[in-house]
Amino acid sequence: MFQAVGKPSIGTKISAAGVIILAISIYPFSLKWGMVGTAFSVFLSTMITLPFNCYMAIKMAKCSLKEFFKPISMALINTGLMVIGIIVIKNYLFVQVGFWQFFSLVFAGATIYFMVAYFFDRYFNYGIYKLIKKRITALK
Repeated sequence: MFQAVGKPSIGTKISAAGVIILAISIYPFSLKWGMVGTAFSVFLSTMITLPFNCYMAIKMAKCSLKEFFKPISMALINTGLMVIGIIVIKNYLFVQVGFWQFFSLVFAGATIYFMVAYFFDRYFNYGIYKLIKKRITALK
């Protein structure tokens, strides 16, 4: 976004801060917790720089907090419900997850995600299906 509005240096500075945080934290966290520490280091650097990215994006787009966070919150809720659904299905239907069970969980997750997206679109005017239709029409 910063590139599109002619301010690429903002994105570069925020990304550089993220890389510095990652460089400082990755070795000690990886040493202490292994792969989990590495993942946590990446997560930490992202979570520290995210508020700056959001603040600058809101400032550049000249939109309200509500306008900025509505699509993000809908997607976050949708993803959370999908994850909960997958966990429930995995814990109550599958003792062990093999090849076919894995793809069943992927299918169940996609189904839950699209059902919740349809609900959001219908009752909260999320606009996802209108966007999909517009993108498919643009491909023709």
